Amino acid sequence: MVCTRGAVGRAQAAAIKQTCTTIDIEPFRFLDLPPELRNRVYTFHLATAANDGKIYDLTSLKEPAIAAVSQLVRQESLPIFFTEAAFELYVGADVDPRPGWTGTIQPYSPIKAKYAGTLTLRPRVLRRIRSSLQEAVILRDVTLKAVDCAVIQHRAYWKRVSSGVRQFHSISALRLRCDIGSGVEVAATVRDYYQYILDPRHADVQAIAEAVAGRAGFIGFTIEDLEEVAKGFRVPEEGTRANGDGK
Repeated sequence: MVCTRGAVGRAQAAAIKQTCTTIDIEPFRFLDLPPELRNRVYTFHLATAANDGKIYDLTSLKEPAIAAVSQLVRQESLPIFFTEAAFELYVGADVDPRPGWTGTIQPYSPIKAKYAGTLTLRPRVLRRIRSSLQEAVILRDVTLKAVDCAVIQHRAYWKRVSSGVRQFHSISALRLRCDIGSGVEVAATVRDYYQYILDPRHADVQAIAEAVAGRAGFIGFTIEDLEEVAKGFRVPEEGTRANGDGK
C-alpha cells in the first residue's frame, strides 16, 4: 500500500484531534486571579500597545477591547490604561496670522476668542469615562495639539470630523510626559508659519505644566489639570496683537 502525502496529513490530523479530545481542560476564570496579578496582565497588555507607538485621541476616545470584558475588568483596567498609554488632546489657540488691510495682525472677535485655551473634550466621552472610574483620570503622557479657535468655534463640524481631519487642522503639538519624582518633560513642535505667534504660548503652557507638576502629591495630570494648562494658549487680554509677539 502506498501512502500519499495527503493521506499522511489526514492521518496526523485525526491523531491530533483524538489526543485533544482526551485532554481534560478546566475552564479558566481570569477574575479568580489575585488583584495584583490581574494588574500585571493589564499593564503588560496596555504597555504593549503603547510600545507600538499607538496614540489615543481623547476627543473621540475608543477604549481598549479589554475594557469591554466586564464592568469589573473595566473599572480595574481603565486607570492603568490612562497611566500607561499615550494620548492627544486638541485645544483652541488664539492665533490669526492673516494680515488685515492695514498690514497688522487682526485680533479675533470675542465670539471666536472664547474658544482659545479650551479643550475639545466631548462631554459624552468625559461622562462615560468618569462614570466607570472610582478615582480621577490620571494621564502621564499627553500631547496638546493646538488648533485655530476659529475652527473649534464650529462645534458641530469639529465633533463629526475624523481623527485624520483633526490632525490636518493641528498647527502645533506640545507633549507632556511625567515620571514620578522627575517632574515633567515638555517637547514642542510647531508649523513654521505659526511659530512666532505660538512660541510665547508654548512658554506659558510649559510654565503652567511645570507648576502643576511641582505640587505636592502630583502623580500625573488630571483632566482638570489639563484644562488649567490649556489656558496658556490664550493671548493675555492686556497683550498686543499688532506686532504678533503676544506679549
